[in-house]
Amino acid sequence: MEKDVSVLEAFLDKMTINVTELMRNASHFEDLKTNILPQLIARKKGAPLAVWSAGCSYGAEAYTVAMLIHELDSVGQHKIKGTDIDLAILTKAERPFFSLPDMVSVSPARREAHFHECCGTYQPKIHLRNKVRFAPHDLLSDKYPKEEFDLILCRNVVIYFTDDAKEAIYRGLFQALRPGGVLFVGGTERIASRREIGFDLVKSFFYQKPL
Repeated sequence: MEKDVSVLEAFLDKMTINVTELMRNASHFEDLKTNILPQLIARKKGAPLAVWSAGCSYGAEAYTVAMLIHELDSVGQHKIKGTDIDLAILTKAERPFFSLPDMVSVSPARREAHFHECCGTYQPKIHLRNKVRFAPHDLLSDKYPKEEFDLILCRNVVIYFTDDAKEAIYRGLFQALRPGGVLFVGGTERIASRREIGFDLVKSFFYQKPL
């Protein structure tokens, strides 16, 4: 793998688990839209939100957040950054086409408002694509930015890691959040050491960095 990039890419393709869909755990995303995003948008006082989808796979989560933010503030220049270790899946995310199973939790009204349908696939409309960009990032070895994001989604990623690795990642994500920013985790996840790290639990699956 050190000598042959193709072997490394094949290994990463087998190791990474790219299971996702738009609005995965839909009730949690409705909580995000109803209870979390309005407060974050209001606190910015017209400035755009910076959002990070960590372990974004082929982009379903990033485009879900773009859709929800657009429904709340269609004129804001909000930005969502999706990152993943898998370069092949990031290439797919850059050219987003979602299947019908990807869209199972997206209502017909939302499909019509935010996606072009063609031959059984769904492509995000330009108002979503303008909000989203992608880049590689390894949660285990790459550096974390300092106070760059208002919202971070890291869902169903660290469940595969050791407890020590989980804590290191959560500390990195805490560093990457701006004061008042929120970390959104998966439906089976909780941060056991959230007090030691500094997070406040504001709602199930939502952890806030104090102001």
